[in-house]
Amino acid sequence: CKETVAHLVQLQPTAQGYLQLGRLLAQANRRAEALAAFERALKIDPDLNDAWDAAEELKKQGNR
Repeated sequence: CKETVAHLVQLQPTAQGYLQLGRLLAQANRRAEALAAFERALKIDPDLNDAWDAAEELKKQGNR
């Protein structure tokens, strides 16, 4: 599933696509890649609150 989402994001990069990819990567405990995906989502749509929230939550988890 993660590979499919990654492929779709490469074909048509959207903020929602990167957000979904970041969530999948976070679930797989691939934090650095997940954070990069959230940051790419925010470059496309800086107002995407879900991406801000997900990135902040990931950063908090890293500090535990």
